[in-house]
Amino acid sequence: MQKLRDKIAIITGGGTGIGKAACLDFAKNGAHVVIIENIEANVNSVAEEISAL
Repeated sequence: MQKLRDKIAIITGGGTGIGKAACLDFAKNGAHVVIIENIEANVNSVAEEISAL
């Protein structure tokens, strides 16, 4: 079920913790996710996890 299909989620602090969990949850539900984070390695890690979904 993709209840957020074609929606865009902008998530600050999306590289770790609750922000990361939110990114993954939004992506699993079909949203396009914009990750805002000041540590590039964290962004890349989350983006890879989202791509693997």
